[in-house]
Amino acid sequence: MVECRLDVLVELLPLIKLHFVAHMYEEYVCVFCRVICQINRDSTNYIVEEYKRLRQRDQTGAAKSAWRITVRQLESMIRLSEGIARMYCQDEVSLAFTVTPVFR
Repeated sequence: MVECRLDVLVELLPLIKLHFVAHMYEEYVCVFCRVICQINRDSTNYIVEEYKRLRQRDQTGAAKSAWRITVRQLESMIRLSEGIARMYCQDEVSLAFTVTPVFR
């Protein structure tokens, strides 16, 4: 379970120029931290296929870069997708919440 960091949120409030009060942010962050997401089958298949494509491109040398695609990147893609779904208070990671820009 992710810990609610309200102290960080309170420090950021003066920088955010929206018309919300502090308790509204506190409630949102606490709810956000409690949402547990499940990745649906379509999203799982999409992430797996894109990961395979990135690994294949990395192994063929088509991408001239110093970094390698590892399981760590796959885990990051999953966490980012879950985070986007949590931000919208969804309990399921659908294709709309997958990190499509990461795969480009």
